[in-house]
Amino acid sequence: MATAPNSVALADAWLAAIVESADEAIAGKTLDGVVTSWNPAAETLFGYTAAEIIGRHISVLAAPGHEDEMPAILERIRRGEKVDRYETVRRRKDGSLVNISLTVSPIRDEAGQIIGASKIARDITQRKRVHEALRASEERFRNLANAVPDIVWTAAPDGSITFANDRWFEFCGITPEQNVRQWPELVLHPDDRERCIEAWTRALREGTEYEIEVRNRRHDGEYRWFLTRASPIRDAAGRITAWFGSTTDIHDRKQAEERQQILAAELSHRVKNLLTIIGVLAERTGDRATSVEEFLEAFRGRVRALNSAQAALMATDWHGASLAALVQAALEPYVVDGGRIELDIQDLPIRSEVALTLTLALHELATNAAKYGALSSATGRVRLSARIEPAETGEEVLLVWQEDGGPPVQPPTTAGFGTAMLVKGIQYQHQGRTELIWREAGLLCRLQLPFAEVTVPPTGT
Repeated sequence: MATAPNSVALADAWLAAIVESADEAIAGKTLDGVVTSWNPAAETLFGYTAAEIIGRHISVLAAPGHEDEMPAILERIRRGEKVDRYETVRRRKDGSLVNISLTVSPIRDEAGQIIGASKIARDITQRKRVHEALRASEERFRNLANAVPDIVWTAAPDGSITFANDRWFEFCGITPEQNVRQWPELVLHPDDRERCIEAWTRALREGTEYEIEVRNRRHDGEYRWFLTRASPIRDAAGRITAWFGSTTDIHDRKQAEERQQILAAELSHRVKNLLTIIGVLAERTGDRATSVEEFLEAFRGRVRALNSAQAALMATDWHGASLAALVQAALEPYVVDGGRIELDIQDLPIRSEVALTLTLALHELATNAAKYGALSSATGRVRLSARIEPAETGEEVLLVWQEDGGPPVQPPTTAGFGTAMLVKGIQYQHQGRTELIWREAGLLCRLQLPFAEVTVPPTGT
């Protein structure tokens, strides 16, 4: 009669078969570290046959710099602890090193006493190589991302930020943890926040390119304009696996565009005003002229005066014109004519809107003097002074035009266009006063203008 196999013996046989056929290196050792068992996978991994290593101390596998690991592991086994997935380095028989992952467990007898240790070792060399290659690739990407002048970032398919280069954190001053999802509240300008979130949410939902201009808060509280673009990255099945984006500082460009728009609008405004002034000059000059020749002479002179004022203003980008430059430009034909006009000018920055009126006024005074007054005679002279003087309502700019040595002067019976423009322009446009004194020795004209109204204030006021 056949005898039933012993269950313990059968279990031991099954266990031995499993150990022998396992892909992992499996070894047994005493609590003192002497090897008691060694499967074929261990032979393959470490290069020692079972006959060569059984009975020897496990320290034969210790790699340089790792000699203290084995006693420490055995001490933990004696305490009944399990060492799970411990990554380290061991030395093969031929002296080469191998990266392994260890799991070491206590072996107990029937009474539960710990009598040894079982070790399972897995070769992780390939995994380590892949991991190292990935780490090196990530390091290269990070170095490249930090080398570019723009802000570079990546996001997960759900939009959470997974990476941003150092420039972003240097700019905004938030932490990488805050940047994952809190960046809209912490960085975006309140007026741009809703628009940006809507555009980003739509791009995530539809899988389309993302592009937007928004203002981001710098660490010191200043907001600057940025252009942000992002594209989805897809796998072979077309699923989005990540988003790659860049954020570029365009603040200077935006300011330049805004300045250009302002300048274009200002230029349009000034051109319209200038054309209006020219139209009025043409109409009023035509009303007073008795011939085409007289009209052309007067009209051309007034247009030249306007051109002189424009040139003086353009020299300062329309931030006001030098009073001395305006006087010189308006009176140039007469100032260079033997010094017949003496100038005593306290130079001041004159507002652009006052510069045109003042230049035309000086032109009219010089033209009348050349036709009828001091400059129509070889002995005539003109003195023009300009200075700041105190007044009851505050300081004022006083210009005095004084003619002497010319033919006797009589007050005109009717005011011409030039005189009317001189008086009304100063009074109604610039809250000034004009005083015309028709002396027999020559005309005396006093132009009084409020200092605060006609001069350009200093920068910062």
